[in-house]
Amino acid sequence: MLQDCIFYKPDSLLNEEWQSILGIDPALQASAKIREEKLKTDVGSEHELRSSGMLLAKVRNRNIVVFLFEGKTFAVDNRCPHMGYPLSKGTLKDRILTCHWHHARFDLETGGTFDLFADDVHTYKSELVDGRVYVTVPVDSTGTDPKLARIAHVERKLREGLEHSLNLVLAKSVLEESELNPQSATTRILGIATEFGTTNRLQGWGPGLTILTCMSNILNCTDEDNQLAALVQGLVHVSSDCFEEPPRHPLAPLSMEIMSNSPRDYATTKKWFRTFVDQREPEASERTLQSAVKNFSREEVAAMIFSANTDHIFLNGGHVYDFSNKAFEMIDKIGWEKGARTILPSLVRQMCQAQRREENADWRNPEDLVTLIKEAELRIPEILGTEKRNRGQKVEGELIADLVFKMLEEDPKLIISSIENAISTGKMSTRAVACSLSVAAAIRLARFHTQNEFGDWITVLHSFSYCNAVLQSARLFDDEETILKAIYHGAMNLYLTRFLNIPSANIPPKTEALESSAGSRLLKEILAAMDHKDVERAARTVNQYLHSKDGKRELISTLIHAVTREDAEFHTFQLIEATIKTIESLKDQTASKDENVEELERLILIGATRYIAAHSPTDRSLPQIISIAQRLQRGEALYG
Repeated sequence: MLQDCIFYKPDSLLNEEWQSILGIDPALQASAKIREEKLKTDVGSEHELRSSGMLLAKVRNRNIVVFLFEGKTFAVDNRCPHMGYPLSKGTLKDRILTCHWHHARFDLETGGTFDLFADDVHTYKSELVDGRVYVTVPVDSTGTDPKLARIAHVERKLREGLEHSLNLVLAKSVLEESELNPQSATTRILGIATEFGTTNRLQGWGPGLTILTCMSNILNCTDEDNQLAALVQGLVHVSSDCFEEPPRHPLAPLSMEIMSNSPRDYATTKKWFRTFVDQREPEASERTLQSAVKNFSREEVAAMIFSANTDHIFLNGGHVYDFSNKAFEMIDKIGWEKGARTILPSLVRQMCQAQRREENADWRNPEDLVTLIKEAELRIPEILGTEKRNRGQKVEGELIADLVFKMLEEDPKLIISSIENAISTGKMSTRAVACSLSVAAAIRLARFHTQNEFGDWITVLHSFSYCNAVLQSARLFDDEETILKAIYHGAMNLYLTRFLNIPSANIPPKTEALESSAGSRLLKEILAAMDHKDVERAARTVNQYLHSKDGKRELISTLIHAVTREDAEFHTFQLIEATIKTIESLKDQTASKDENVEELERLILIGATRYIAAHSPTDRSLPQIISIAQRLQRGEALYG
């Protein structure tokens, strides 16, 4: 570290005694000074500097401005780190340099900014020698900061952006982190945002972190520009969730000692946790969960959390189950050791405080769905105990399709019996049944008539996001009883939304196959229809595209872009991720891709398109900020 100081401050020489004590080689010190001398660049005369108060120069591809203040020279980047305006056009007073575009202020000597919406400006060593002005710019194109130090700086700015809701700072941080650290940038960004989001919001895990997880789940389905927009959208919503919110203070485990990790200990801990959540005791629940995270496996902890989530029906409109699933998905991205103790306890407060649907009148009358569910839950051991049961084998698309449309019937008893029959006869696994449920919920969106109240789009979306969460959570643990209970809850909520398909929207019929040359044109037409909030036109155009010879990947990427280009609200992000994941699971659960699977995919994509079109366009202010960050990264001039 001291040697680094000598390199940048060669005139601050240590005396020979201290050099000997610290083991610094005077020859190396002299060599460093010689290297620096070679890096000096003559940028003009002292007379010119004193006459105008500044000099402009380009050194090693850096545009630099040198100021003279109180007889001393100061050299900084001439490009304001906020939005690129020339600092040479700014004002210098009391050693504070003020940019004249957005009034960002900088300490002229250190380059440090007083305004967090900007960034620190690079400074360079400058000096007067024999009537000439010299500036030293290191060869390293990143300036005076080594790469690791620069990454640390960028991540500090990322945290500041989250803390103060500085959207441009967040966008620039994502861009620079990705450039400096391409292999692990996404993981680093997710880790920082998750730690911030779970500790700076009293209620813990919320919509912002759910959006961030949704967007990170679909990064591989689109191009780089949409990937950037997706991450920034997530970060902005995490920041918004936490802005001026009271912090959450994590609790310690019940004991710092490791438990014996025996089945008996696990059973006891699981019982404690379910009891405390049932009794709405967040502190006892969190300490128990902290202990479980410390002592038991990911699968055991997941089974414990989701069993507590299904002890009551459809908690908080399905959000609690969905948030829990997303929390585990985020942990899978940043690592169990790093994420579990931070993320999972942040779920507890909402689990304990959630509204339980058995408390709602519409679940009791005119059909007593709560009693119907409880009776079905008593039959679960018998259903899962049959020797014929399918234990994960893939099934034919016809079976999936048959159950999908039975789940959309208007008889709740028929829906329950269809689920039980599919499992008990060995036709389908619980995962395949969960897949059918998620597809059925997506079809509700395809059939949603625009004569309904606009807010009811979200009523139907709640059902879809919950059913997709049940489907995705089935991979986390082997407790099929819990998954089947969640399926019953989702199926009955889906039944309750049936009136939103009366009358049903007109779903475009299948059409003749089109030439592949039509594909790119149709994708543009989909976005154009969304620009005019033309729901039915967008649906018809997607239907046409699906009968072209182009692949679905381009369509899905276009739908992602349709979301990330907007100032979209929470549920729209849920929608696009649930659409993609349900289609992926449908492919995974079926033995072959037949006409039944093709038709179900068509309906899912039409439903997603209709929802996005109904919620477009918006002001698109955030995409504009992202565009500014990209232009700044490329070095473009944004001013006049």
